[in-house]
Amino acid sequence: MKKLPILVLLAALLALASLPGQAQTAPSGAVLLPVQLQGSYQPVSATAFTDQLQAVLKKAGKSGHVLRLSAEALQGLKGMPSQLPPSPALAEALCNQANRRFCVWISLKMDATMGKESDHLAMSATSRFWTYDSVQDAVVLDAPVASLHSLPLPENASAGDLQQATNDLVTQNVEDLALQIVTLVEQEAANLRVRGWQAATQARIGVPTPPPAEASELFRGMEKACQDYGKAVADGDLMATQDALKRAYTSWPQLNSQEQQLIEQHYPGTETWMNGGVWYGGGYYYPPYWVR
Repeated sequence: MKKLPILVLLAALLALASLPGQAQTAPSGAVLLPVQLQGSYQPVSATAFTDQLQAVLKKAGKSGHVLRLSAEALQGLKGMPSQLPPSPALAEALCNQANRRFCVWISLKMDATMGKESDHLAMSATSRFWTYDSVQDAVVLDAPVASLHSLPLPENASAGDLQQATNDLVTQNVEDLALQIVTLVEQEAANLRVRGWQAATQARIGVPTPPPAEASELFRGMEKACQDYGKAVADGDLMATQDALKRAYTSWPQLNSQEQQLIEQHYPGTETWMNGGVWYGGGYYYPPYWVR
């Protein structure tokens, strides 16, 4: 079976892993629990799926942010359900033990049916994506996602034809689920980012922080982009969020160090945000090459 395209799922984990905590001492990153396969039809193994994820994380230099736990490591853990997410108390304990902010649990269930005339193969996939945030002490994501794809089969299809169709449908369904999952995660990541900015604004009340002596047009543009981004996220306006994000990416690399430091002070986490890839709207968007 060819490798699964899990780059979009990687984005979900990195979006969570790169978020700063609400305090300097707060943990970051995520604990990734073993993927739970459900049902009798399992054309891809949980280990193979997670192995691919781990390989991409390592290649991206982000393997330190996400700690993968094996099924064996959890065998003696009391209260760990086999087909359900852990309790918040157990997720909190896992986060504390690993010094990570998030605990991530994913299920995957797939089914396949053959057309009555054996002229096509259909495959469905459902997943539950669950994330606990130890800083907020709450489950911040718990959403079902589903996918359905089909492919035509040649007349008198051979076993090889059937296997190829199965491989292609697994790839299509897993990618589809991952796209939906990463959309959910990016929304939560944006909400956390904006809440952090709001907290920083409250902390600055009564403390004068003037802009640079001669604030450049780019500085004012970056500040406006952050303000517009915060409003767009709060309003749930995807198009406005994308527009503000692109304007921020344009302005940030052209600011001088003093301006970047002040933006970081007013909008904590912006430096990390601007120097990492951001997924939105159905595909990857990376910052301009000079930012990296």
